[in-house]
Amino acid sequence: MKSRLPRMLLAATAVSSLGLAAGCGSSSTPTGTAVSAQEKTIGYVIDTGGSATAKPPGVTIIDRTTNSVKKTVRFTTGIASSGHFANVTADGSELWLCTNDPNGGVGTVNVIKTAVFDRYSTINSSNKNEFIVASYNVGCGIQSTQTPDGKYLFTSSNQGSQGINVFDVKNHLYLGNIANDNTAPHVGAVSPDGKVYYTTTAQKYHAVGYDITSLPSRVPTAADKVLDVDFGYGNLHALRLHPNGKYLFVGNATWPVSAGKTNTSGTNVIEIAAKKIVARVDSTPHNYAISPDAKYLASTDNSTGDCDYVGDEGALVQFVEISTLLSATPDLSKIKALDQFHRDNLGGSHAAWDPVTNLFYYSVGDTTGQGWLYVLNTANLAATPASVSVVVDKAKIG
Repeated sequence: MKSRLPRMLLAATAVSSLGLAAGCGSSSTPTGTAVSAQEKTIGYVIDTGGSATAKPPGVTIIDRTTNSVKKTVRFTTGIASSGHFANVTADGSELWLCTNDPNGGVGTVNVIKTAVFDRYSTINSSNKNEFIVASYNVGCGIQSTQTPDGKYLFTSSNQGSQGINVFDVKNHLYLGNIANDNTAPHVGAVSPDGKVYYTTTAQKYHAVGYDITSLPSRVPTAADKVLDVDFGYGNLHALRLHPNGKYLFVGNATWPVSAGKTNTSGTNVIEIAAKKIVARVDSTPHNYAISPDAKYLASTDNSTGDCDYVGDEGALVQFVEISTLLSATPDLSKIKALDQFHRDNLGGSHAAWDPVTNLFYYSVGDTTGQGWLYVLNTANLAATPASVSVVVDKAKIG
C-alpha cells in the first residue's frame, strides 16, 4: 500500500525533515552559526500529504523541552503535497520547503516565515502572502540540503528538468541546476568546510561529490566531480557524511544482490580520500542520522526498500557502532549493528538526534496515512548489551 509518511526536522540539527530537522525529509541548523533560543526548543515534522486517505500536507511543531506536539499547520490552498525534507535558516526565521501543485506542473520551492505558524492553523488563500516570502517554480523533489554556513541550499527536482537546484539562502536567489546525470536523488550532504557537495545519482548507482567553491558565480557541472563511486546496481536512497568529513555513508536498499554483482546492499562506508567502499553493514537503508558524539549511526530501514511504503513489519531503526571512525587509524571490523527498534505495522520514515538533549526522534506512518512520533533515549547504546528506551511512545503528529 502506498501512502505519505511524516518527515521530521529539528531546527538545531542538520538533518533531513524532522526540523530539528526530521522526516523522509528534514531540516538542519548550519554548524558554526549562532542558534536562536527558538531553535533550541522547537522541532518541525513535515507531513508530505499526497494520497487519497491523507489529510492535506503541513508542518507539525514539536516542543523539544517537553517533548510534546504544539500544533499542526495545514496547507489547504493550491498544494497537493510537499517535499519530504525542509531546512530552517540559522536564526530560525525561515523554513525552505518544496510543494506540488494539484494540477500538475514542475513544483515550487517556497520560503516560509516560521513566526506565522504561531498565528494560524492553516495556510490558505487569505493568509498565504503572510507565510511565503519567496517562491521558485523550478521543480520539487525530496532532497533539501544546506551548507554548514547556511549560505546555500540544494534541492532535488524530479519533474521537468531533473537534477539539483541551487539557491543563495540569505539573498533569496535561484542560482541554477546541477544536471547530476538527469537524476533527482533522495538526499545530499556538504563537507564541514563547505567546499564539496555529496549526493547520489539515485538508481544509476553512483555516489558522487561536486566541488562547489565556484558558487555563487557558477553552478557546478560534471567537470567539477571530485568523487564518483560506482555501486554497480540498486537503489541508493540513504546518504550521510561523517562529521569529520572523511567518510560518507551510502545505503543501497536493494535485495537480493543482482546476479554477478559485488555485494553493495546495506550501509556502505566510503573512505573519501581513497574514493572506495571500505566497510559494509547489512541493512535496507531508508535514511540516516548520526549521534551528536559521532559514535553511532542510525539507519531507518524498510525491508521493501521503498520510501513510501507503510504497514511493513520489517520497518525499523538499526543502530550501528561507528565510533572507531573518530580514530586516526580506525579498526573497520568494529563497525557493527548494535540494536534495533521497531513497531509492527508502522512504516519506517526519518529520524534525527537532538543535539541539545541527545534524544532520538523517529517519525513513522500507518496504513491510513496517520503519522506518529517516537522519542528514544539512546544512552544505553554504550552498554553491553546495547539497548534503547522509549521516552515518548507514539505521539500523534500530522
